[in-house]
Amino acid sequence: MAQYDLRDVVYNDGCSYVCIQAHDSVVVGATGEPGVGGTWETYWELMVQAGTSGTSGTSGGSGSSGTSGGSGSSGTSGTSGVAGTSGTSGTSGGKGDSGTSGTSGNSGSSGTSGTSGSTGTHGTSGTSGSGTSGTSGTSGSTGTHGTSGTSGSGTSGTSGLAGTSGTSGSPGTSGTSGTSGTSGTNLAFASAAEDLAGAEAAKATAPLTNPQLIKNLKLHVDDNNTFLIYTKSGGNYPNSTNIITVAIPDGSGYTLRSRNQTIASGVSQFNLLDGANYWSKGSLHADIKDAYVYAIWGGGGIVWALGGYPGFTRVPASTTATDADFFLLELNSTYTKVITDYCICVGRIRYEYDTADNPDHTIQTSVIDAPQVGWNLYPVASPKITGFSLEGGTTPKKVVVTADTSLDEAVAMSDKATIIIGTWTPVLKFGTTAQTVQTHSCKYSRIGNRVFISGAIQWAATSGSGAVSIEGLPYASADGNTAILLAGCAAGKITATGSLFYNLDSGTSILHLATQAGDVTDANMVAGVITVMGQYVAN
Repeated sequence: MAQYDLRDVVYNDGCSYVCIQAHDSVVVGATGEPGVGGTWETYWELMVQAGTSGTSGTSGGSGSSGTSGGSGSSGTSGTSGVAGTSGTSGTSGGKGDSGTSGTSGNSGSSGTSGTSGSTGTHGTSGTSGSGTSGTSGTSGSTGTHGTSGTSGSGTSGTSGLAGTSGTSGSPGTSGTSGTSGTSGTNLAFASAAEDLAGAEAAKATAPLTNPQLIKNLKLHVDDNNTFLIYTKSGGNYPNSTNIITVAIPDGSGYTLRSRNQTIASGVSQFNLLDGANYWSKGSLHADIKDAYVYAIWGGGGIVWALGGYPGFTRVPASTTATDADFFLLELNSTYTKVITDYCICVGRIRYEYDTADNPDHTIQTSVIDAPQVGWNLYPVASPKITGFSLEGGTTPKKVVVTADTSLDEAVAMSDKATIIIGTWTPVLKFGTTAQTVQTHSCKYSRIGNRVFISGAIQWAATSGSGAVSIEGLPYASADGNTAILLAGCAAGKITATGSLFYNLDSGTSILHLATQAGDVTDANMVAGVITVMGQYVAN
């Protein structure tokens, strides 16, 4: 039993699986066992399936039997040992003379059986006396083994399947079976720490010729707030000696593609235009949003694009910036977007869009919000939803989801299929003194026991003193579960040193504003707007 995090990989019953939903196997139980449990596909995705074993070589003919030895005197009766496996029968030796009858001894403990001789036909036993058994006849010599069969060179299986076994040798005495083909290699993903550091992400060795799904990619923001696609090796744009490679879907698996020069006039950087409400995510001061970096294969080299959401593997053709499926191409690119071209998500950036700023789009570079490299970030795998009903005429509303009951995932929907959405009212306090505030978009949704919250709080004047906190969460955190949520504000509005975040203690509903240096107090607060965004586990 263990705690599994997103993108953890396990091996079970010859197959490899990747975790698509963090969980505790003690809580989930046997139904979540990869490939076996009734609800395993809720938590795991099959990455590699074991191949079939190679065909065995033909058995060689048996050797000639040796001549049976004469029977000896019977030994004292004992318990027989475990019999060895008999070889193919050889020609029987002549019948040995019967041993002289001896006086029967008292029954004793069984003797340990002797090691079986080489395969051959045993001589016929002498007639046992009523007393001690005669010595066993000598086993015949082992038959000669046939020449080993020729080893086959197995072809590697597609996408990690085992290769076909080699051709069996010609029939001989116990011919050696053909050598099995080389097995495909499972996928292994980089850790979250490696992803955040821009590491060369998930790795695989077959069927790709290069063992890395992303190699030499660096996401960079310069001093002018321009987003650039660089190489790790050269610290600049890709060229003939500093090449970026990415595994991109091809319809039947993945093919390793590269970028080593300007492609379709694209210059490996992005220009987010002022006033452009990309993906209709809206303008709000201090509201941090996500965009995802895509590698597109158009035939001549990798083309870079930004999308508003993860999960695309085909290129959407939309040319309208506010569409959810819009792809923003790299600067100066002449590539034409077509739905038949394949793509894969290779990273994420975070940005603030505020039309009152100059420029409107500010790409984030703090440790927690810095550009992140990761192959196929946040893939989505969930049961098919066939419908839902809305309960309650006022907020909060309860959405009861109906699953396709023919799916394994629908066996036990219960709490995890219940979604509650509503608004919450934050109370900003300095010490014990509540502040006069205006709130914006303070919303939450609860799926099972997980609560997702967001909102912005604006204040113009301060009163009271002490540590800064926010009360009024819609649910208290679960006992034994602490959480860290994201905080944001405009430059200069909070003077504390370091990255801002909220601490949510176990069993409470109070957010404590802090940095790495400690709690934020009223002395650090200037009139402005502060945001809240994150998730936690509730009772």
